[in-house]
Amino acid sequence: MAFEVRQIEDDDELYRRIAPPFFKENGTISSSAYKLHSHPDREISVNLAYLTTIDKTLQDRPNFGVGSLFARSPRNIGLEVVHDPQVNPDNESHSLIKGACTNEHCSRLAKATSVLKYPT
Repeated sequence: MAFEVRQIEDDDELYRRIAPPFFKENGTISSSAYKLHSHPDREISVNLAYLTTIDKTLQDRPNFGVGSLFARSPRNIGLEVVHDPQVNPDNESHSLIKGACTNEHCSRLAKATSVLKYPT
């Protein structure tokens, strides 16, 4: 089953699944939540919120937390946000933030992220 690729608007909310170690003691998100092996992740996996739920975002990682940011935040720092639905596993909401290549990108994304659910 193929999914329609949608245009992501600046006001669209994105969910980012975040591993427990990336939550700071003060409740904010570490820039490491946007890195892969300690380097900026050039294709950051997120979910388009209006096509999913927090529970679905956590489906295979129930002990993780979920953060939220609006598509305008990565775009305001020169990154691209695209819808990238996946068929296997089935995830119509899958999207990517593309182009992060500096620690500053990761820090700014972390600052733009609001916690919706803390890890358990």
